[in-house]
Amino acid sequence: MKNKAKSKTQVKESILPEKVIKQRKQRILEKEDMSFFFKKVFVVILAIGILLTTIYGIEFVEGQNMYPSIKDGDVAVYFRLNQEYQIGDVVALKKNQSNYLGRIVAREGDLVEITEDGELIINNNVQQEEIYFLTYPDKNGLMFPWKVREGCVFVLGDFRTGAVDSRAFGEVSLEEIEGKVITVLRRRGI
Repeated sequence: MKNKAKSKTQVKESILPEKVIKQRKQRILEKEDMSFFFKKVFVVILAIGILLTTIYGIEFVEGQNMYPSIKDGDVAVYFRLNQEYQIGDVVALKKNQSNYLGRIVAREGDLVEITEDGELIINNNVQQEEIYFLTYPDKNGLMFPWKVREGCVFVLGDFRTGAVDSRAFGEVSLEEIEGKVITVLRRRGI
């Protein structure tokens, strides 16, 4: 009989209103914590998305246009907001609905000439670049000498013997430039 009395008391104690209220509050707090966590994750993902679509961009490099400085499989991060491009800047660009990376070698008003001997001449000055490959004209591309029009730049890939660049598709307008490459993430053996 005593055991039954004890168990009834234990049952009464386990369903006391204070205990039930405390358990419900605990569950509500746990749900709020989870909700807050998911809201934070959503805000972080949204902020990264905004950064990558308005301020920065990512280009997954395919091909050898910029070899050896940027290799096939690397990830190039570029800055969209800087519109003042200089000679030597590597830029991400969109031309003929394809994405490219290229190095600016001439700006508006410059006279570009590429000789059959593989020399790049800008404004009658032979360029002494740290490029491993000779620069040959594309047989199906532009006729040289070429004067770069206003609001345009002339870009070349670093792999001059096999790059698809301004020699093939012509000068690039500033509107076609997505941004200036600021860093390259190496593929590290992938």
